[in-house]
Amino acid sequence: MSTPQISVVIPAYRAESTIRATLESVLAQGIQDWEALVVDDGSDDGTGEIIRTFAARDPRIRLLMHPDGGNRGVSASRNLALSRATGKYVAFLDADDVWRPDALAVCSSTLDQREDVVLTWARARSFGNTERHPGPIRGAGHPGIPVDALTQLVRANVIVTSATLVRRASLAEQPFAPNLPFQIEDWVLWLDLAKKGPFLFRDEEIAFYRVRPEGATVLATAGHSAIEFELAQAEVLHHWFAGASRSEKRILRGGLAYRACDCLRQSLSHLRHARLGAALDWFEGAIRVARRPAVFLRAIKLLPEEHRRASSGLPPLEPPVPWRMEK
Repeated sequence: MSTPQISVVIPAYRAESTIRATLESVLAQGIQDWEALVVDDGSDDGTGEIIRTFAARDPRIRLLMHPDGGNRGVSASRNLALSRATGKYVAFLDADDVWRPDALAVCSSTLDQREDVVLTWARARSFGNTERHPGPIRGAGHPGIPVDALTQLVRANVIVTSATLVRRASLAEQPFAPNLPFQIEDWVLWLDLAKKGPFLFRDEEIAFYRVRPEGATVLATAGHSAIEFELAQAEVLHHWFAGASRSEKRILRGGLAYRACDCLRQSLSHLRHARLGAALDWFEGAIRVARRPAVFLRAIKLLPEEHRRASSGLPPLEPPVPWRMEK
């Protein structure tokens, strides 16, 4: 069998209600030069049998399982699939998401034309329980322009995993770090890749991100507050300081200041509504995110002018001054 152009990595756990649509969207791709590595992560429903049926129909689809047959999590499942991948490029697709028929063509053409680009990503649209994520979701960028994505990523994860294509040669042997909170493991990988080369954004919707009550996002974030999630991401950035270059540390400090500023904005918003407990929690969160006094002071400088005036007892400005990052 010849080496495929693209390896599609799909971790699946209790996905019997969605995995058919996911695999059908892979089969419907205009580009047919792919392999799909689907990991049944210890599902106790019909997920494995459904994947096995698809694999029997099309040899490009391969069912993988962990050696002990257990549930090891999304990072270990993606790493297992990547250890068997042979494609030039790697596409990630969650077991409850689906692709537009030209998703692989859109992304692979970008990497074919720009050999310097490490990762390309595009927009995604949510569907299902859209009260949580209405309409278009992450995917912001500068269309068609290769960028140093680190500055953007330290502030927020703008990349949807199911709308990316990566050069396999740029991935480490075990690229997804274990024991990280869900929705942080992919962000950490993007941070690592951003140090290896530019990213390029395609301003097209190529993926559909399913939101459902029993979905991985809901299950993994249940019981975790927004502050806890913010602190977990800040902890990752602080950990990076140890091995960062001088220029990277400057970018990291800017990202931490941006995040601490966001915590301060949340604190002030709660304060205006007399929610004193929440206001204090977010203020303490800002301090913990910043850690360094200089970073905290920079976060204060980033606050919108109307928030600074409100906290000083002054009337708001008319019109309000928009929130801009320092240059």
